[in-house]
Amino acid sequence: MTKPASGDASRGALLTAAALSGAGVMVIELTAARALAPWFGASLYVWTNVIGVVLLALAAGYWVGGRLVDRHPDAGILARVLLIGAALSLPAPFLTSTLGEWLLPEPEALSPFVATSHVVIGSLVVTLVLFAPPIMLLGMVGPFVTRCLVDSGLDGGTAAGRTLAISTLGSLAGTYLPAHFLIEEVGVRATLLIAPGLFVIAALVLFARRRGRAVAAGMLLAIGGLAAWGETMPIRAALSSTPRQRRTDWHEVAVVDEMESAYQYVRVTRWSNGATGKSELRLSLDEGLTEFHSIKPGTGYLTGKYYDHFALLPELFPNRASDPVDVIVLGGGAGTMGRTLRGLHGDAIRRVLCVEIDPEVAALHERFGWKTEGTPDAMLVGDARVVLAATEAAFDIIILDAYAKQIAIPPHLGTVEFFQLVKQRLTPRGVFAINVSVPNLRGPLMRALGRTLGEVFPGTAVASVPGSWNVVLLAALDSHGDFRPRGGPKALDEVRQKFLTGLLPAPEPGDGAEVLEDDRAPLERLARAR
Repeated sequence: MTKPASGDASRGALLTAAALSGAGVMVIELTAARALAPWFGASLYVWTNVIGVVLLALAAGYWVGGRLVDRHPDAGILARVLLIGAALSLPAPFLTSTLGEWLLPEPEALSPFVATSHVVIGSLVVTLVLFAPPIMLLGMVGPFVTRCLVDSGLDGGTAAGRTLAISTLGSLAGTYLPAHFLIEEVGVRATLLIAPGLFVIAALVLFARRRGRAVAAGMLLAIGGLAAWGETMPIRAALSSTPRQRRTDWHEVAVVDEMESAYQYVRVTRWSNGATGKSELRLSLDEGLTEFHSIKPGTGYLTGKYYDHFALLPELFPNRASDPVDVIVLGGGAGTMGRTLRGLHGDAIRRVLCVEIDPEVAALHERFGWKTEGTPDAMLVGDARVVLAATEAAFDIIILDAYAKQIAIPPHLGTVEFFQLVKQRLTPRGVFAINVSVPNLRGPLMRALGRTLGEVFPGTAVASVPGSWNVVLLAALDSHGDFRPRGGPKALDEVRQKFLTGLLPAPEPGDGAEVLEDDRAPLERLARAR
């Protein structure tokens, strides 16, 4: 048996280091996706890149660590590896926004395909640059701890088993803490700084020499200072002064509020149009740049965006004055659709319900001008499908405006099973409308949605929104349903004309169109396909 090197730590110290490093790795892995979200979203592609890079880095660390510990089985070296890993972890909370902005595509080049490529490639580059190096070093902990335990007198199998068990328990803690406490309470940046703090504490436990302890203690103080300084920095750099935003009439003039919710990064900003002098409040989630999930115009109820097309839907009911319509919006954001519908149609709508999964976003509905107190309207918090399944109410209009990080409709909200649930919740005169972001009405995404919708509803149509990628996909229980809005508020005259100009029967799906099911609904892949 190899004699333990001078200064080797106790078994307890070694296992403590394994637990702390395991926790730190998981904190980085789970929080990295949230740090990337303001720039690349949190879609399946981003999570795949983060998980893939972490696994690759750990594999490299295991390999290198095993070779290094065979030559130098010294816990002091492991402590130094932990300190270097902590140092390499420090730039990530502060450089993610810099790299994210640098990798942004130019606005003139944006298309669904460019945007998705940016998400896939950009998130991979940032993850490799910022997170792979420290994770690789942390991968060396397992081999070091196992070998040092063997040198202390444990059998190989026992040493490996204890190392894996304790590090996995640490990883378990590092999995639950960010999701259930850290991100919401202290934010993404501070959570990412907790990880190197854990690595430094692990090094302190291992160091037997005073000099090493002094270095580690100094690093721990420096991390605390960075956390305090970081609290004064915005989560995401303001883009209003950059040349790429000055090329458009609309530009961001102020960040009103920003927060980390349990689901996403939430940002409320004020925008101004230099050409018209108009201003508006916008809600952006995660990677939203010029995109938004709610909007409040400076005056009136018309937004000038796709919401106005959906505001025409009550006009499909000619007897709405005597028999008002009930509306539910799945994916309510901060209530823009509810505000627009209620403001333009008044008593022709009996009630508007908006369903929003994020309680922090839902709580913003009054700031965005939708007053529900004292009215039959309501903002409901929950998953759209769960809420719809749980209610026994029937609606005349069901609107689906939910997106998973601006990439695609969430898979469980685009399937034949979900559309059957929608059908059950529609009144006999009811209409189902989906906001689809698609550049090509005959592309794979629209054909798949059209075929899936056609499995449930006999009457379908589409209406393109001019100047955007948005398409209103319509369905009704009546195969001869009339989707032409008319006889509504004069404020909607121009919008109505554009809607009628772009109104077409839903394109035939053709051969090869997929029927989307709960078991298989590749909406993200279809959103990328040309």
